[in-house]
Amino acid sequence: MKRLLEPFDVVMTYNGAKFDLDFLEYKYGLDFGFHHVDLMKVCHDKGIYGGQKKTERELGICRNSSIRGCDGEDAVRLWREYREKGDEGALDKLLEYNDFDCRGLMLIYEELRC
Repeated sequence: MKRLLEPFDVVMTYNGAKFDLDFLEYKYGLDFGFHHVDLMKVCHDKGIYGGQKKTERELGICRNSSIRGCDGEDAVRLWREYREKGDEGALDKLLEYNDFDCRGLMLIYEELRC
């Protein structure tokens, strides 16, 4: 993971400071040495509260895809369906979900003009 992130100067997350990065550092002993922007904090500073999907809706960002309505719990379920049952459809849906989350980060960033 660290090697994949080495070429980047900045990593952007939504709630990554409180969850993703802490989890990865704890689970894998990684010490990330990059600049991190947590868009949830930026949103809070601007009076916008909630998870990424709620923030996207509040900012007028629409997810037009088969994964509309999926959340983090669904992502975990899809991963388990793939790992435990080999369900390729679940993996495809999870990859689409992750792709839209990443695109959503960029759209939030652009909307807030961080």
